[in-house]
Amino acid sequence: MTSQGSQWTRHSVVEADISTAVDGSREAGRTERDVPGHAQASRQPQATPGQPAPDDEPLQITMSPYFGTPDFSGLARRRDRGARLDPVSVADLLRNGFVYAPHSIFETVKLATVGFDPEQDMHGSPEYRFMFPSSGRCREASDVGQDWVGTYHRLLCTAVSDSCADFRSPWLLQSGGKDSTPLAIAAAEVRPDTTCITYLGGSEENEVASAMFVARKLGLRHETLVCDPGRAYDRYLAIVDRMPLLTADFALLSYVDLATTILEGGGDGVIDGMGADVYFGWPMHRQERLLSWLARNMKLPRVATELPLVDRNFKLCYLLSTLQMDPVERVFPGSRFTDAEVDELFGRDIARRSKSRLELFRAELAAASNIDEWQAMASSIAGPTSSIAKGLYTTSALGLGAAYPFCDTRLRDWVYHQVPEDQLVDPVTKANKVLVRKHIATRFEELPYVARKGSFRFDLCGLARQRFDQVHAFAEQTRDVLPGAVGWLERNRGRLDNKYHASKFYLLAIVLPWLARHGGDAKAQAPQSERRMQITMSPYYGRPDFSALKAEPASKRRLDPVSAADLLRNGFVYPPHSIIEDVKLATLGFDPQQDMGGAPDYRFMFRDSGKCRKRAGAGPPLVDTYHRMLCDAVARSCSELRAPWLLQSGGKDSTSIAIAASEARSDTTCLTYLGGREENEIASATAVAQSLGLRHEILICDPGRAYDRYLAIAGRMPLLTADFALLSYVDLATTIADVGGDGVIDGLGSDSYFGVPVSRQQRLLSWLARGIRLPHFAAELPLINRSFRLSYGLTTLQMDPVERIFPGSRFTDAEVDELFGYPIARASKARLERFRRELDVASSLDEMRTMAITIEESASAFAKGLYTASALSLQVAYPFCDRRLREWVYHEVPVDQLINPVTRTNKPLVRKHIAERFGQLPYVAKKGSFRFDLCGLALSRFDQVHAYAIQAADVLPGAAGWLERNRNRVDTKYHASKFYLLAIVLPWIVQHDLDKGSTRVPDA
Repeated sequence: MTSQGSQWTRHSVVEADISTAVDGSREAGRTERDVPGHAQASRQPQATPGQPAPDDEPLQITMSPYFGTPDFSGLARRRDRGARLDPVSVADLLRNGFVYAPHSIFETVKLATVGFDPEQDMHGSPEYRFMFPSSGRCREASDVGQDWVGTYHRLLCTAVSDSCADFRSPWLLQSGGKDSTPLAIAAAEVRPDTTCITYLGGSEENEVASAMFVARKLGLRHETLVCDPGRAYDRYLAIVDRMPLLTADFALLSYVDLATTILEGGGDGVIDGMGADVYFGWPMHRQERLLSWLARNMKLPRVATELPLVDRNFKLCYLLSTLQMDPVERVFPGSRFTDAEVDELFGRDIARRSKSRLELFRAELAAASNIDEWQAMASSIAGPTSSIAKGLYTTSALGLGAAYPFCDTRLRDWVYHQVPEDQLVDPVTKANKVLVRKHIATRFEELPYVARKGSFRFDLCGLARQRFDQVHAFAEQTRDVLPGAVGWLERNRGRLDNKYHASKFYLLAIVLPWLARHGGDAKAQAPQSERRMQITMSPYYGRPDFSALKAEPASKRRLDPVSAADLLRNGFVYPPHSIIEDVKLATLGFDPQQDMGGAPDYRFMFRDSGKCRKRAGAGPPLVDTYHRMLCDAVARSCSELRAPWLLQSGGKDSTSIAIAASEARSDTTCLTYLGGREENEIASATAVAQSLGLRHEILICDPGRAYDRYLAIAGRMPLLTADFALLSYVDLATTIADVGGDGVIDGLGSDSYFGVPVSRQQRLLSWLARGIRLPHFAAELPLINRSFRLSYGLTTLQMDPVERIFPGSRFTDAEVDELFGYPIARASKARLERFRRELDVASSLDEMRTMAITIEESASAFAKGLYTASALSLQVAYPFCDRRLREWVYHEVPVDQLINPVTRTNKPLVRKHIAERFGQLPYVAKKGSFRFDLCGLALSRFDQVHAYAIQAADVLPGAAGWLERNRNRVDTKYHASKFYLLAIVLPWIVQHDLDKGSTRVPDA
């Protein structure tokens, strides 16, 4: 069985497949003498003779012993420069143990294997023709007077002699079975210096006695190698970086173990008995017919074979796996990963693309004249890139020669065209290779492994026992390719004494180290559709998982310039987009089951129409229920936190959580941030904490310290937002981490379902937002540039009413186009259209404002905490996002307890909850926040940000000019706010070293 790893590696190599040249007639099997240019094992289109092909050109390799010795030299040159891996080929390996021809593990390397005409372009749409159809065989009955055995012996001796002509010391892989025994007979006559070697790999079949008997009677030296799975795996790891391509045949490790022993024993060539089945024929037995019938392409959950009782039973697991297979793929040997498991390993839908490669062979399979021929065809699809490939790749890596006497042209043509069918397969007993059995009988009586198939088995369960930790480490290294491999290994560790699960472990043991060694810098070079990542990122849906994103080098991801424009225009990236082009986010309002890379629908989750319309009754029951549910939410969200810290502003949300925390998590520490003169929350926050008996700490804003802390973690932040509280949050979170805290309690999340009323000032600003296009220097004119309100007013005139709801002073569209050096702001603004339909059907201005804030909050306020905590390895608890709490408030709390219909104050229920513990608090009546000293940042870090602007000139060529022009204006909060946005965006781009590609986007 073959298993191929999928790492995106940039090699200009063409896929190849074992193919044989065949004309349009199924009756005519073309031999290598009929194939033009058959001696040329690899071809590089348009390459100059004697010159290596350019690394960006495709490579086609004729890879079949039927066509001569393949030439892998071009691969070595390309692999050294990092080749682009084909992820679908990796899926092939995990599903089938081999890569479907004409493909290979490398995206630009194609293989012309048996069944394909090497003169065709394997990169195009090559045709597959089975080389040995039944219609081409000799139909005559055996002639009693014809010495079939004598002719066979003579041709086989010639084939052995010719194929080993260049070997000084040949070694024969001798199982004692039908194929290796005739080779031993011939070798004893033409190459008596041959050494036979037999592999004892498991208890199922012990070929040693039979093989030793054959060798001794023939006068050949015989050696035995007992399987040590640890030694075999170490030998594989020692040569994996020299293997030209990859297969995961279930005899690969046996072959590597044998070949390494041969090399160490002074041998220089391996004689392999592969190649005769395809032209002798392959009768289908009852068990194989039953398994083929059971292969029903069913879709079962990936846990089907992990259920209790089932997971310990090999036969039940094998049966469940068979039910999920295509009948053709059930012919391929071994237990492999199901389609559902492969999709889980990759973290995306890819198995069906692997399965679709089988369609290339369907027409030929459908034309099979009988079930035996169909079986032979199916087996010949796998053989070239599986059983034969294991020998070609291994001997290439070790510098050994490989001889396949059964692939000799004269021998195979004679057997196929002239030997009567009854000498190939017995028409009565269905025993195969009748002629071969007669040949053996001239020297030996009945041999156990002539009557029963011999093989080089491998101790799969022993490998799992001895090398689990090693394979697990490789899985950690290759998370960027197979993010689900670690989880599969950990989940199934206790099942690996079952050969079914151990077989899958074997496939990972082959594929993962090959990916780790050959991946280089090309792991992310897969087509865009293959590299796309989707992350469910909302505390409403659970904790987001950034592990796959963080595991991949940033240089393998591409910056999304429109998202960078989003950040400068609005302070956040419009969902479902992110700062990285191929990473999409399912935030609140998007269904995580949809493809965020397509055209997902946005639906606001908390419409007014779903709220409770009854009036609140008298008495405290609502407050009591709210308190109880909030306490439960705090306890659940902080259950994994050892030392929680509450971000306590003294406002409504954090005060309400502090009350609950004092009861549910009395070990909570409150932390308050003093960021500016406008609002001093310390008195209120201190009073709350002291009254509740909670420890309280204060952090005074130092913009230089906060910025240094941001720069220290920017390279570890998985994605980017430019929320105006980001530096405050980084400063707070770093302080928490420095003193041993392991989690942050954040009061975000309740605005979406409580609702956000529109004030008079906000109505006026929304009305002033007219989308007017003013020149970029409008806010830089004398007198205006020193007035925050005038500058803010001019900016508002240029905005969309929805975007005016988003907080802060940001760059205008004209300024953004200047920063990028080309029109891009319209492409950013166009992203708002995704949300228009929901916004347009809002029942009130309050609902419209709540929708807009929810859009922004998902990718801004929440994102700042999630990204910062991820970088600092902290956890974040959002009690207000608790499902039971939010659904109770949204569906059962009367609307007059969400927003007061008379005073228009929000969250009456929360205010009542606080009032039961405290009198009037200033930051309950007036909103509290974690402000930041924007002007102080600009004055203390201007030169540093300017240096980043120069480094990031390939993305924002106008940033340095804007900074230089406005240096004397950044002491005003309006211009300092824009400076802040650049201070966030520029170093993140520089530190992450993203692939900029062509950052210019078409004019929207």
